[in-house]
Amino acid sequence: MDGARSALAGPRISQGRVSVAREAAEDRAERQLITQASTMFIDRCAVRIEAGTGGSGCSSFRREKFVPLGGPDGGEGGRGGDIIVRGDENLGTLLDYTYRDHWKAERGEHGMGGNKTGRSGKDEVLPVPTGTVIKDANTGEVLCEVLTHGQEIIVAKG
Repeated sequence: MDGARSALAGPRISQGRVSVAREAAEDRAERQLITQASTMFIDRCAVRIEAGTGGSGCSSFRREKFVPLGGPDGGEGGRGGDIIVRGDENLGTLLDYTYRDHWKAERGEHGMGGNKTGRSGKDEVLPVPTGTVIKDANTGEVLCEVLTHGQEIIVAKG
């Protein structure tokens, strides 16, 4: 009978250890979920933005066979892209801005001969949750606040 008790005692103890280990693992997993949930809600972030620079104009002169001193025909450079902040009610946090902290709009193309104006740069649109307050990082001055869905505010002009 002692052999039977020792045989029964062994598995019970090991089951107890397994259940304790399992409970500890569940506690660790729960703590990880809590810390992940607390780090996933980002309500403050700092990003650098830069509007696109405009393209340079072109200095050229028209040349044709029978037209002496044809005159200037250079085109203007394209305008640089803007940085636009757009309100989006489907967003809840600023989590996307923790992975990328530098946003730059496209620059404009240079002008060309034949009075051709360069192509303008594309605007960079940054979706943010409604209620977002945008401040200047250097001065702390409030630049704007996004209050409604679809509201667009130009924060850097190209």
